[in-house]
Amino acid sequence: MPAARGGGRAGRVPVRLEHAKALVDLGSTLHRHGHRLDARACLARGLDLAYQCGAVPLVKVAAAELRATGARVRRPRLTGPESLTPSELRVARLAANGSSNREIAQQLFVNVKTVEIHLATPTGSSGWSA
Repeated sequence: MPAARGGGRAGRVPVRLEHAKALVDLGSTLHRHGHRLDARACLARGLDLAYQCGAVPLVKVAAAELRATGARVRRPRLTGPESLTPSELRVARLAANGSSNREIAQQLFVNVKTVEIHLATPTGSSGWSA
């Protein structure tokens, strides 16, 4: 597989795509054998990688398999700004512009706790900071 060994992003795409396919296949197999939670983890990671590679058919398969496990598929990305809901993104942008949690809550007509929860997503689970 010479393309996989090449330098730069172009050389990594085939490896990442194969990794995504393997994760989706593993997740499907785990689901068929009753290991729903393990399947979800593999399928979610496979979905994210497939999306990064631009493999739309694999994204659709992974999302369908993930739904079959009972998971709610919110976004194809697990990390970065694309993984945020519109509400989380609004809060993150206001915070990035220097607004305090209280100011954000007032602007969006929500309570401060809601702002704190939304800010926990971009800086915590998604790996993206506002």
